[in-house]
Amino acid sequence: MRAIERELEKHDPELLQKPRWLVLNKADLMFEDEAKAAAEQIVAELGWKEPWFLVSALGREGTFPIMSRVMAFFDRQKEDELEARNAQ
Repeated sequence: MRAIERELEKHDPELLQKPRWLVLNKADLMFEDEAKAAAEQIVAELGWKEPWFLVSALGREGTFPIMSRVMAFFDRQKEDELEARNAQ
């Protein structure tokens, strides 16, 4: 993740100011409690304050909450844009 942040900073530092979510995949490779503990440790070590998700993309486990949040995120952005246009 830190390597990706460095690349973003090189390419366009403003990208680092955009909302970011952390998605930890491969949860199916561990027992559920172990995967959750490992994910929480990663989140803590990173000092991550934004939304994060633990998923198994292969089994589609945990992907529905992400889809729901993405839809809500874009709906909010669209509403904010409309409000900003109407305020002009």
